[in-house]
Amino acid sequence: MEHSLAEAGSSAETMSQRQKTLRPALLTACLCLFTQLLLAQEVLILSGHPSAKSLNAHLESVLFTALEERGVAVQLRALREIESIGHLDAQRWSDRAGVSQEAQIAAEQEFWRRAEHIILLHPVWWWSMPAPMKAYLDVVLSPGFAYPEGDASGPFALKGKSLSLIQTAGAPDTYIEAEGLKEAYERLIRVGLCDFTQMEFHSYLLFGGVMEKSPAEIAALEEEIRAWVKEHF
Repeated sequence: MEHSLAEAGSSAETMSQRQKTLRPALLTACLCLFTQLLLAQEVLILSGHPSAKSLNAHLESVLFTALEERGVAVQLRALREIESIGHLDAQRWSDRAGVSQEAQIAAEQEFWRRAEHIILLHPVWWWSMPAPMKAYLDVVLSPGFAYPEGDASGPFALKGKSLSLIQTAGAPDTYIEAEGLKEAYERLIRVGLCDFTQMEFHSYLLFGGVMEKSPAEIAALEEEIRAWVKEHF
C-alpha cells in the first residue's frame, strides 16, 4: 500500500511538472494567435457580376482564396447572393429616414466600416459597372456615412481606407488601350468615389478580351491575381 501511495505521489508530481512546462508554451501559442487576429488586415470584396457561372465569379473565388492564404480576414459581398437594396427613388431621396430597408443598409455599411481595404470586382458593361452595383453604392455610401451631409466637418466613415479595382471586359486589350478605357474609369473612381469619401485609390487590374480566353489564358489571369495579392497583402 505504501509503495502504491509513493508511486501515485510520484506520478502526480510528474504531472504537475509537465503542466508547468506546458503552460508557458500554451500561453505563448495563445498570444501568437491573438496577435495574428489583431494584426490581420480586413478586406471587403464587393463583387458585382449577377451570374455565379461567370468568369468574374470564378476570379472572385481565386481572389478570396489567395487573400485567405495570406492571412487576410476577408468579407465577401457578392451582390447576386444578397437581397437587393434597390435604388434611390423619389421617396428615398426626399425622406431617407423612411427607408424600409434601413437595417439592411446599416448592416452593409458596417462591412465597409470594418474593412481597411475595399476591392470592387465587376465586369465592364457600357464603360461602367452593372446597374445593381451602382445602385448598391448609391444607397450604401449615403450622406452622413460616407461623407458629411450639409456640414463639411461631419463624419467620413471611409477616410483613410484604400480601394482597388479588378475588372473584366469583353473588349480586347487593343481597344481598351486605344480608347483609354482604363484611364477614364480610374479617374471616375479616383475622383468621384475615393476623393469624395477621402479613401485612397490603391491599384487597378483590368482584364480585356475575356470572352475569347482559352483555359491556359484564364489560368494566367488566376496567377496574375495571386501575384497581385502577394505583392500588396
